[in-house]
Amino acid sequence: MNEQSLQTSTTIDSLNETAMQNASCSIKNKLFTQPLPPATRTYGPVHNEELYTTVKSRILGMGYDIIDESFTSGNKNQIMLCKFVIRTPDSIHMNKTIAVLNSYDKSRSINIASGATVAVCSNGMFWGSEANFKRKHHSNIWEDIVVAVDSQLETLDETMKKLNDFYAYSKYDRIHSNKIAALAGQLYFKGILSPNMLTDLKREIHTSVNFRMSIDEDGQLVGGTVWDFYNNCTQAMKRTPAAQYTKKYSELTEMIASARGYLIN
Repeated sequence: MNEQSLQTSTTIDSLNETAMQNASCSIKNKLFTQPLPPATRTYGPVHNEELYTTVKSRILGMGYDIIDESFTSGNKNQIMLCKFVIRTPDSIHMNKTIAVLNSYDKSRSINIASGATVAVCSNGMFWGSEANFKRKHHSNIWEDIVVAVDSQLETLDETMKKLNDFYAYSKYDRIHSNKIAALAGQLYFKGILSPNMLTDLKREIHTSVNFRMSIDEDGQLVGGTVWDFYNNCTQAMKRTPAAQYTKKYSELTEMIASARGYLIN
């Protein structure tokens, strides 16, 4: 890529990032003003803004520095996914992240998960759905939410170690076109990648600014690293519904680690 093309790509990336930030802010406003459903004998709804404020205050209260936050909605703003990205000075590749899921349509329990965000592309990384806090809404849930957030913050270092181990393995693990195709097929048949995501994945493999793989003079895929492939997948998976975000991203990380034989504990 020549200097002019690189400058053009950088400008486009900057514009895309600004557009995404504006879109996230708009979604945030809609989620916070969404009417709260009525409570019942067995269901006590949790207001999106109050949940957001509570989680954010716990993160800041434990001395963490939030450097970014983003919002995604689902089912006509009935589902909120909020991600807090935390400054991580000891890691140049990724930053610690707390993801919070809430629903007004009773389709999902409150879900709080620890993970990471890749520094150069803002793509999410998660490991282990068993670490997520899940509980049905009820009137006295706030104490449980505080405990759950603190618990996830306490496991951030452990989660980051696993994700850094994944990075260390995948960064230098070379993978060729036939193995890439096989992995993509497995991810599709496991329901992690949809047909539309496969189309996005192919495009990312050929055109990604940060994770483009080697292409021969005939335009055919040669290969790259598993880290490249993983980030191409997470970019393609931005189509994932908010309610399935942490689950699907965890499944992606664990499936690739297993398929490549990485020993991560």
